[in-house]
Amino acid sequence: MDYSHKGLARWQSSQEGNALKQILAWLKAQGLRPRFGHADPQTTLLPQLSVLDNLLLALEEGEVAGLEGEKTAVLHAHLEAQGLSGLMAWIPDWSRRARDLGPGEQCLAAICHALLRSTPLTVIELGHSALEALLTAQLKQVLQAKAKERHVLLVLSSPRGWEEVEVLSTHRERVARVS
Repeated sequence: MDYSHKGLARWQSSQEGNALKQILAWLKAQGLRPRFGHADPQTTLLPQLSVLDNLLLALEEGEVAGLEGEKTAVLHAHLEAQGLSGLMAWIPDWSRRARDLGPGEQCLAAICHALLRSTPLTVIELGHSALEALLTAQLKQVLQAKAKERHVLLVLSSPRGWEEVEVLSTHRERVARVS
């Protein structure tokens, strides 16, 4: 992965197991140790916190004090500036705890959490995501826009619907395919 350019890619590995560990090992082998954002619906969000509080944590500006209305205004401003407000419109009640969200809402909140972080690399694990087709199209637009300013690496259980996104494979896997 060359950090002189930005882009959107799919991680493809022939190995089973934790994709994030594989990505980190691959980056380490390349001599890279970048800060990164990570979106995984199962682990990114703190289940006992509201969606609002989870996303405010991603801003990395320290504690945002104030009433819930003030916190919501701060978050709205950041979401708007980052081009994420359209995605978060799919979650109407930000006061709900993360554990009370549906699978698609958890996935979406985790993605927005990772994209709010100012990092050169964002790893998004969609897995067996329950995203609606319309939302997937909107998500693709957002990710393509974000890929102009950072690397966005998708980990998918199935490439269906994401076939046009370039596959990033490791040197070892390219050699194995040729052999």
